[in-house]
Amino acid sequence: MWTVGLNWFALPNLVVKADYMTRQIGTNKVFGKGKYNSENEFSIGVAYIGWFIKK
Repeated sequence: MWTVGLNWFALPNLVVKADYMTRQIGTNKVFGKGKYNSENEFSIGVAYIGWFIKK
């Protein structure tokens, strides 16, 4: 399994995260073909950092 990610702070309290994951099943090679289907996944997330309760 290989995972690569990138974080970008669009604003001081706002972050955008992108991840790509590849998983090879049934083979020892990084980009090889095996008996089973391999998986490729791409995801994007957004997070906001804020205080909702006064300190």
